Amino acid sequence: MSEHGIARWSRWAEGSWTAAVAPHGVLVLPPTLSEESVIDLWEELRSSQGSLTAILDRLVIAAGGHLSKIPDFALVVAVSRKGDTVLGPDDAEPEYSRGSWFAMLFAAGMGIGLVFWGAAEPLQHYNFPRPGSGVKAPGSTPSPDAARDAMNTTFLHWGLHAWAVYVVVGLAIAYAVMWTQNSLPALWALVASTFLYAGAMQFLLAGLLATGTSLGAVALATLAVNLRLIFYGFSFPTAAYRGRPLLLAYSIFALTDEAYSLIAPMGRDTDPRLIARIEALCQLYWIGGTALGLLLGQIIPPALTGFEFALTALFIILAQSHSYYRERRPAQAYGLIAILIALATVSDRNVLATAIAILLALLCLTPRKTIA
Repeated sequence: MSEHGIARWSRWAEGSWTAAVAPHGVLVLPPTLSEESVIDLWEELRSSQGSLTAILDRLVIAAGGHLSKIPDFALVVAVSRKGDTVLGPDDAEPEYSRGSWFAMLFAAGMGIGLVFWGAAEPLQHYNFPRPGSGVKAPGSTPSPDAARDAMNTTFLHWGLHAWAVYVVVGLAIAYAVMWTQNSLPALWALVASTFLYAGAMQFLLAGLLATGTSLGAVALATLAVNLRLIFYGFSFPTAAYRGRPLLLAYSIFALTDEAYSLIAPMGRDTDPRLIARIEALCQLYWIGGTALGLLLGQIIPPALTGFEFALTALFIILAQSHSYYRERRPAQAYGLIAILIALATVSDRNVLATAIAILLALLCLTPRKTIA
């Protein structure tokens, strides 16, 4: 029995909301609707002549005829015959293909975002500078620093690297596809993404396991590949984790290139709970992408190559995302110079080690205030 006193429905659970259950779907309604409106909606849902349009019409009527005042509701019909309901005459045919609809919806969503936020977001960041930027709110006096930081933050949100989250998922998919194509057990890929969670090392691990490499060699390769994380630790806000050893342990475990690129600009006074949430989301993306890649690996032809470039693409995106901060450009320029010198002077096998050595030398010779 619900709070509306309707006993004819299939089943009830404790709570203030009402669930209208019918063979064709489920309609979840808020407690603000009257009993009469709830009964009308349920009758429409269970009617063989019912339609989505009729249900929406009844919701509008229940809201006093105001479309903007329609109460919150949830309607589950996609797995029923209602999912094939035609929004128009019964004999109507789709005017556009699924691809065209996707393109139009995507373009409309991006257009709305660019038209509105293209103006609103810089103004928002100008009046309320991002935390940790060191820029003060302008108040009644114009502030060039606030304006510059507002535009930098806007480009950060709408630039090329705004799509970096897709690269993270794509990287996980590429890793899982490589794992499948090397005929390795799928469960191991998920276990590695959950408990190892090493990104680049997981790419290397797939090849090492497929060729029967010894555990000692795997351990040495892991140390060499993950050695870069030492430099991340220098600027990690460990002091903020005092009294939270478990949270610190997870944050250290889940510190990846993607997570660090998001955490580094936030400053050392960042709430560790926020850092842990960012890292947890990155790991969930990685695990989900791995699962999707394992499914795609059964479909994608083995002859299809190029998945290994996903890792390179990720680092390009991460580097580009920091180019909007002027104080970080010298370090990026030094990295590019180091790579070019290493490529021109040593063999391919020694490029990475040589480039790191040159980069460290350049950073040590540069005054502290010019690099970040």
